[in-house]
Formats: sequence, C-alpha cells, structure tokens
Amino acid sequence: MASARFNYFNSLVQMTDYACQVAKSLDDIVNGFNTETLEQQVADLHVIEHSADQLRHEITHHLAKEFLPPIELSDLVDLTSKLDDIVDCIDDVALHLFIYNVEVLRPECAEFSELIIRCCESVRNIAKEFVNYRKSPTIIDAIIQTNRLESEGDRIYTRAMRAIFSESVPPLEVVRWARIISSFEDCCDRCEEASEMFESVIMKNT
Repeated sequence: MASARFNYFNSLVQMTDYACQVAKSLDDIVNGFNTETLEQQVADLHVIEHSADQLRHEITHHLAKEFLPPIELSDLVDLTSKLDDIVDCIDDVALHLFIYNVEVLRPECAEFSELIIRCCESVRNIAKEFVNYRKSPTIIDAIIQTNRLESEGDRIYTRAMRAIFSESVPPLEVVRWARIISSFEDCCDRCEEASEMFESVIMKNT
C-alpha cells in the first residue's frame, strides 16, 4: 500500500501553532515575571522552539524527495524558513531577558508580548486558509491585518526607544533595554515577513 502523501499545508499550520505557543509562553513570562523561575521558563520555551526546528527539518526532508510538491519547492522552503524565524525570534526575546539579567520589566514588554500573540494568531489564520488560497475570502484580510499589527509594533517601538534614550539612566542600562525592545519589535517584523511571503506565493500561483 502506498504511503500517505506528506501534507505541506498542514505542516505550515503546525509551524504557526508553534509560533503561537512560544508567543503565549513569552506572554506568561512577562506578565508573571519572576527572576527565580525565569531560567526554567526560558528552557521550557526553548523546548517548543526545538520542536519547530524538528518540523522544519521534516518538511525539508520530504521536499528533498518530492517529485511534484503542491507549490514550487523554493516557495515551500521559504515559507517554512519564515515561519521558523518567528519562533526563533520569540525564543531570543526570552533568552535576552535572562542573559541580560533583567530584574524589573519596562511596561512596553507587556504591550509587546500581547501584540506578538496577536501577530502570531494572524499569521496562523493565513496558514490555515493557505490550502484554499485561490478561493479563500479571508486570507487577504488576514495578510492586511498582520501588516497593521506590525505597524502597531513600530509605534510601540518608537515610543519605547524615545523613552529609553530620554531617561537619566546609566549607559549600560540604555544599551540593555534598547536591545531587548528591538528584539521584541523584531518578532512583529518576522510575522510581517512571513505574511508577505504568503502573499508573494499566492500572487505567483494565481
């Protein structure tokens, strides 16, 4: 009996599920911030990131053997990579909070963590509709929504960075928080990039 064909569309949705999981884990870290439990929380989040890496390798493995993938091989590789980038970026935020020895969070962290959840959910909506991209009535709206959310992240970033550089704090503190805030904002950027990649693939195949 022939083996069932690997479902790339479901795998892309699964990648976005991992993104939503790490986004929720980051939000839990931020909203219940505790330096005593942070190291373990970062380790737990990294387990999810590792699962996403394994899925990316699985997708690549199947593509290497695929004769006729549902869309161009290079597009599937790029989409998988963009989605994995989201997970990696969120993992980096949590790691930065630990390695920079943060003791008290700035208020923008909670704004960003909530926004990152919304960004990831929006990308997941795109991935869920992607299998029907030629007929989906909602996929373009989800792409636009992701772009709008990224713009919201830009506004939080601008406000936060201005505040950081306006405060009378030691230079090392300025550098530390500039990097952390940038890493939060990068997560929104990665979501927008994934959204734009989906849009590009749709345009090429319609």
